[in-house]
Amino acid sequence: MIYCFGHCFPYTDIDSLVGSVLLEKYFKLQNKEAEAVYFNEDALRESTLDIFKLTGLKMPRLIDKEELSRENVEFALVDHNDIMESFGFFDIEKEVLLCIDHHTIQSNLKAKEIRFKKIGAACSMVAEMFIEKNLEFTNDLAKGCVIGIISDTMGLRNAKTSERDREIVKYLYKNYNIDISFRELVEKTVKQVMFRNMTIERILTNSLREYNNGRVGISQIFVLNEDYKKRISDILEEGKKMKYDLYIFALHIQKENRSVVYYFDRKYNIFPVYEEYDRVISRSRDLLPHVLTQIKLRST
Repeated sequence: MIYCFGHCFPYTDIDSLVGSVLLEKYFKLQNKEAEAVYFNEDALRESTLDIFKLTGLKMPRLIDKEELSRENVEFALVDHNDIMESFGFFDIEKEVLLCIDHHTIQSNLKAKEIRFKKIGAACSMVAEMFIEKNLEFTNDLAKGCVIGIISDTMGLRNAKTSERDREIVKYLYKNYNIDISFRELVEKTVKQVMFRNMTIERILTNSLREYNNGRVGISQIFVLNEDYKKRISDILEEGKKMKYDLYIFALHIQKENRSVVYYFDRKYNIFPVYEEYDRVISRSRDLLPHVLTQIKLRST
């Protein structure tokens, strides 16, 4: 059995959930036993579940440590490569069969095959694998894949969107019967993850990832307009209450093509209150290496 994981600690998202379902189907179409799973029930936000219901797909199954620890299982990862965001949470050490991701590869990953690409959505990468092997989508899978891409690229509008993401969406609409227009899907999907509709807690945990054995938390959010200006004081006040030794909130303002990074440094006393960049930066390529290097230098 191949268990297909999206990231599910501390939170999951649509790209991960749909990506794991796509990956399950990818293996099954090659006569391999596979199942999309997740382990952390608290990882699912209500808004995430509402969006996933639009796909018409079966939700990945909640799984426990006992099943994951069996000797005759293999793991495939999508939309993450840090094993602590899935099976590694249970102190399980195993070489991954396949990892598909658009985030910088972490050092704790041991995998037989790694597929890495700078692209807007992991769902686009799994779709490419279907196309490479001439595997057929169902109409629901095609629709789900489009929703996964929309969710992770803000409707093909955020800075990390690639031309390949756009091509995959066109391909799916051309070749499959998706019963709702792209515009309507964007309206139904993106409105639930728009900045102005989020609670402060939801904003501060958006795309939250943990590093340095859980002592560092980094969240990021892309905004398409000036909605953030009315809420920034509340965000900064609540950011002080986050549990991490170092909590970082990266705000990417696409209209102005810049990023502002806020640091809540409780322990290290080496980071500024905020930094501004005259471009939209990458968490994995720009922010994370800088932060971890500074922490390492501080500890030596």
